[in-house]
Amino acid sequence: MKKILISIILLFLNIEICYSVEGGYAGSFLRMGLGARPKSLGGAFVAVADDPYAAYYNPAGLPFLDKGFITFSAMFLSLERKFNYVSFSQGIKPSGGFSIGWMNVGVGNIDMRDYEGEKVGNITCSENAFYFSFAQILNKYFSVGITCKILHHKLHRITARGFGFDFGILAKPMKNVNIGFLVKDLNAGYSWNSEKIYERGTVTDDKFPIETKIGASYLIEKLNLLFAFDFGKNERSNTIFHMGIEKIWRD
Repeated sequence: MKKILISIILLFLNIEICYSVEGGYAGSFLRMGLGARPKSLGGAFVAVADDPYAAYYNPAGLPFLDKGFITFSAMFLSLERKFNYVSFSQGIKPSGGFSIGWMNVGVGNIDMRDYEGEKVGNITCSENAFYFSFAQILNKYFSVGITCKILHHKLHRITARGFGFDFGILAKPMKNVNIGFLVKDLNAGYSWNSEKIYERGTVTDDKFPIETKIGASYLIEKLNLLFAFDFGKNERSNTIFHMGIEKIWRD
């Protein structure tokens, strides 16, 4: 009971304070967060990044994986939306690591109506990101990683494509202390062209807001207690603070 009670208290101490929403701009599905452990740490994972979700939070953490991991998750969201993720991640001895994966979000059965408001059918919408991450330990203090993403968005008969990448650094200046840095969605965006479908179609570029994160983590080894926090900001939002505490139980 004592372990359960402490775990519940720590769960409520995990904080994710958002001063603005992550949606409203292109590529919002890439900013929703992944993984039970990173989410339970309030999203403060840029300086931890030591599990298969490192490719998402900070690819520089991939070389510290001690084996291969296959990860799959499926979420059922409001308004009948679905969010799916699958990946394979592997550390490469002596100093590398990589990950490949696919992220998908979509919704179906959207009413299609004419100019008079009459229903004329249904349409679907889906977004996909196919990515490859690679990371390398430079020395005992630093590792760097990069994630390349191929983007695909289909709305009814219109398809948009794009390409972007993330860049991360993980520093270990002293024992049990990590400092992480991430720049996310560089060059990412969709290019839409509806000229071949509609008489008055247009060509439109829809850029993703570039996001920057910096954070730190500290492990109290005797207590198996991890503290993590980070600050994040994208071009179209205020600064967001994330904080979490993790207790590792070992018999």
